[in-house]
Amino acid sequence: PPAPGQVFSPNGGDIPIRGLVHGQALVSYNLSVCKADNCIATSQIFAQGTNGVNGVLGTLPLSMLNGYGQYIIKLQAINTLRTNNPPPISINYYNSGPSFLEGLPMSSYEIKAGKELVLQVKATDPDSTIPTISVDVLPAGAQFTTSVVEGSTLGQLRWLPSNADIGSHTVNFTASDGQLTAQRAVVITVNANPPPTFGANYPSDNYEVTAGQTISFYANPVDEDTTIKPTLSASGLPTGAQFQLITTSNNSASGKLSWTPTTGQIGQHAITFTTSDGTTSVSKTTTITVVGNPPPTFDASAPSDNYEVTAGTLKKFIVKATDPSLATNLTLTTNSLPSGAAFTLAPATSGQASGEFEWTPSPSQVGNHTVTFTTSDGITSVSKATTIIVVPNISPVFGEFSPNDHYEV
Repeated sequence: PPAPGQVFSPNGGDIPIRGLVHGQALVSYNLSVCKADNCIATSQIFAQGTNGVNGVLGTLPLSMLNGYGQYIIKLQAINTLRTNNPPPISINYYNSGPSFLEGLPMSSYEIKAGKELVLQVKATDPDSTIPTISVDVLPAGAQFTTSVVEGSTLGQLRWLPSNADIGSHTVNFTASDGQLTAQRAVVITVNANPPPTFGANYPSDNYEVTAGQTISFYANPVDEDTTIKPTLSASGLPTGAQFQLITTSNNSASGKLSWTPTTGQIGQHAITFTTSDGTTSVSKTTTITVVGNPPPTFDASAPSDNYEVTAGTLKKFIVKATDPSLATNLTLTTNSLPSGAAFTLAPATSGQASGEFEWTPSPSQVGNHTVTFTTSDGITSVSKATTIIVVPNISPVFGEFSPNDHYEV
């Protein structure tokens, strides 16, 4: 029979009764189960003995036991020749009770406001009982669900705390098999989530641009939490302005604003950039001041208002225009050249354009010729007219008396 004082729990199933059989005869065994000297159940076990073999004679069904506790088992072996009464044995039938798997859950967790916490819980019972898991009080907005997987109970707590939840929160988990319980207290600490910020000059507070010119700048918010991708948007865009989100990565974002204002948009324009980490939104307003476009001008003497040239001789002069806003697209043209004249542009520089006029008028071109030069910065065009006076080339003649036709000496 089992050794005295042997401990059994339900996970072992029914209790085996083992013994050594002598002889080949059919043996019956009377089994008595007693608790506190009160025999509460009896049963018979029949076994065909095998001489000299120690084996399982039968089992003690747990259904014969009246709850958990200390039991005395008495066994009587009977065959046709004799009766054997081995010493009674005692067993302790107990409930193991449920328990939480180590680390599921841990005793404490830390999380930042705005970031979701997913907490796993697992309870098992060595008695093959499937335990239940419950919680006492959940933080506002938290959810707890359970499921049974391979004889164990799994629990999951999901919570997205806000800035209003900053502080410590204790959640008590209880596992139960219907009789015994196990508890696990978990402290969840919610820390403040630093909001994202814009760089000191990304964007700047103020920008100035000349009407007709293009302005471009970047907005680059950053978040201290490297696991969060901040969002970035722009509002209040003036007509024609474009904002493009370039990149978003863990803890940063980047966007580019481009705009070419017109003369009708002279004045101040406020654009608001907003970034968010999902919990806190931060905005920054940038003011773009559009100023009027000063027109380009011609140099006072290049060209002059008038030039005089003798027919048959070469005339050259320089035409030069400048732009106060240093426009890179300053042009210089003419569309009224007299026949045979040429106007050659020099390489352009920032805010300047120049060219050279060349002409050798013929005798048939004697008279006044007006040439108009036009410069433009892409917004405003300015023209200047120059009059070229072509005079005839008069052949030399002798004076009336220089010399005389004849002289007498």
